[in-house]
Amino acid sequence: MNYNVPPSISQALTYELSLDGQIYQSRVYWNVFGQRLYINISDQYGNSVLTLPLIGSAPDYPPVNLLAGYFTTSTLYYYPVDQVITVLP
Repeated sequence: MNYNVPPSISQALTYELSLDGQIYQSRVYWNVFGQRLYINISDQYGNSVLTLPLIGSAPDYPPVNLLAGYFTTSTLYYYPVDQVITVLP
Protein backbone atom coordinates (compact mmCIF):
# COMPACT_ATOMS: atom_id res chain seq x y z
CA MET A 1 0.00 0.00 0.00
CA ASN A 2 1.34 3.42 -0.93
CA TYR A 3 0.72 6.66 0.97
CA ASN A 4 1.55 10.06 -0.52
CA VAL A 5 3.46 12.63 1.52
CA PRO A 6 3.23 16.17 0.13
CA PRO A 7 6.54 18.05 -0.25
CA SER A 8 5.65 20.45 2.55
CA ILE A 9 3.11 19.64 5.20
CA SER A 10 1.67 22.18 7.61
CA GLN A 11 -0.53 19.69 9.47
CA ALA A 12 0.13 16.10 10.46
CA LEU A 13 -1.04 13.44 8.03
CA THR A 14 -2.82 10.40 9.45
CA TYR A 15 -3.03 6.95 7.89
CA GLU A 16 -4.44 3.64 9.03
CA LEU A 17 -1.84 0.90 8.54
CA SER A 18 -2.07 -2.86 8.69
CA LEU A 19 1.16 -4.13 10.25
CA ASP A 20 1.71 -7.81 11.06
CA GLY A 21 -2.02 -8.36 10.65
CA GLN A 22 -3.07 -5.68 13.17
CA ILE A 23 -4.48 -2.21 12.52
CA TYR A 24 -2.40 0.77 13.66
CA GLN A 25 -2.77 4.51 13.33
CA SER A 26 0.15 6.48 11.94
CA ARG A 27 0.84 10.17 12.06
CA VAL A 28 3.42 11.78 9.76
CA TYR A 29 4.55 15.24 10.80
CA TRP A 30 7.33 17.77 10.37
CA ASN A 31 9.58 18.06 13.42
CA VAL A 32 10.87 21.64 13.67
CA PHE A 33 13.84 20.75 15.89
CA GLY A 34 14.89 17.72 13.84
CA GLN A 35 14.17 19.54 10.56
CA ARG A 36 12.74 16.36 9.03
CA LEU A 37 9.62 14.25 8.76
CA TYR A 38 8.79 11.78 11.53
CA ILE A 39 6.26 8.97 11.76
CA ASN A 40 4.48 7.99 14.94
CA ILE A 41 2.67 4.63 15.03
CA SER A 42 0.03 3.96 17.69
CA ASP A 43 -2.08 0.91 18.52
CA GLN A 44 -5.88 0.85 18.42
CA TYR A 45 -6.02 2.27 21.96
CA GLY A 46 -3.83 5.27 21.16
CA ASN A 47 -0.72 3.89 22.87
CA SER A 48 2.45 4.94 21.07
CA VAL A 49 4.30 1.94 19.61
CA LEU A 50 7.19 3.79 18.00
CA THR A 51 8.31 7.14 16.65
CA LEU A 52 10.96 7.27 13.94
CA PRO A 53 12.41 9.79 11.52
CA LEU A 54 11.37 9.08 7.95
CA ILE A 55 14.71 8.07 6.51
CA GLY A 56 14.52 8.00 2.76
CA SER A 57 15.70 5.31 0.42
CA ALA A 58 17.71 6.45 -2.59
CA PRO A 59 16.39 5.34 -5.99
CA ASP A 60 19.52 3.39 -6.93
CA TYR A 61 19.94 1.53 -3.62
CA PRO A 62 17.95 -1.17 -1.81
CA PRO A 63 15.22 0.37 0.35
CA VAL A 64 15.69 0.77 4.12
CA ASN A 65 13.01 -1.06 6.13
CA LEU A 66 12.09 1.42 8.86
CA LEU A 67 10.17 -1.26 10.80
CA ALA A 68 13.10 -3.70 11.08
CA GLY A 69 13.31 -4.94 14.65
CA TYR A 70 9.80 -3.73 15.51
CA PHE A 71 7.54 -5.85 13.30
CA THR A 72 8.24 -9.33 11.95
CA THR A 73 6.52 -9.50 8.56
CA SER A 74 5.58 -5.92 7.66
CA THR A 75 7.96 -3.47 6.05
CA LEU A 76 7.80 0.30 5.66
CA TYR A 77 9.87 2.24 3.14
CA TYR A 78 10.00 5.96 2.45
CA TYR A 79 10.95 7.24 -1.00
CA PRO A 80 11.55 11.02 -0.73
CA VAL A 81 12.07 11.48 -4.47
CA ASP A 82 8.55 10.14 -5.15
CA GLN A 83 7.22 11.44 -1.79
CA VAL A 84 5.70 8.03 -1.04
CA ILE A 85 5.56 5.74 1.99
CA THR A 86 5.21 2.08 1.01
CA VAL A 87 3.94 -0.53 3.48
CA LEU A 88 4.18 -4.24 2.69
CA PRO A 89 2.46 -6.72 3.04
